Amino acid sequence: PPDLTFSPSNWRQLYWMSDQGLRRLDMGNNSISAVLASNVAGFTFDGNRMLYVSHAEPTPSLWVLDANGETKRLADNLPVSQTYNLDFAHYIRTPMLAVVAVDSRKTLLYRNLYHSPRPIELPAVAASAVFNGDGRFLLQFDESHSATYDLQENTTYSLPPSVNAASGVAWLGNFHLLSNQSGSIMLSEYDGNYLNTLTKGGVLPAFVSGDTRSVIVASPNAAGAIHIRRVIIRE
Repeated sequence: PPDLTFSPSNWRQLYWMSDQGLRRLDMGNNSISAVLASNVAGFTFDGNRMLYVSHAEPTPSLWVLDANGETKRLADNLPVSQTYNLDFAHYIRTPMLAVVAVDSRKTLLYRNLYHSPRPIELPAVAASAVFNGDGRFLLQFDESHSATYDLQENTTYSLPPSVNAASGVAWLGNFHLLSNQSGSIMLSEYDGNYLNTLTKGGVLPAFVSGDTRSVIVASPNAAGAIHIRRVIIRE
């Protein structure tokens, strides 16, 4: 399934949205769970808790599923969409959730998620949204738009056209972005400025190591073979 996703708290567990509902594959004991939640249209994780959007009537709603299998409704009246993209982060020890309604390209930002989840709608057009490492910046993008929202300054930075035309846009640490442009992996500031060529590449999006000190790049050689290389970032 295209949405098969590892659990961040247990690498032996993978989750996906089956035709029957959300399920978990456990590679430790070779088992598949019963349906954990039905009508799921998008999900993400907060440690061993799962956050998801349900299509159940009367309106799309936001839920949390805890480690014990208990569910709780957090918010109602989300924009209607067939699918949703979600991302979670802590910013200054406050839980934050971005929910993108893919059909309408609307992004809702929930601050203080578990206590008073009142969303604000961000102005940028997006089909996906990803927080940076410390949760201050939220990258929003689709096929032709890219922007970064600054939670501290309550400001949206529209990225330059060169980044909008790129693919594979991803965070490198807290303040830099990687993107694939014209056969090269490019590095820029969080707002798209100071764009520099990092290395040749572009077959696949660059993958950032967990310690953010290196980047894995796939690129073709003259014979057409694909080379996988590690590029060490010198700070």
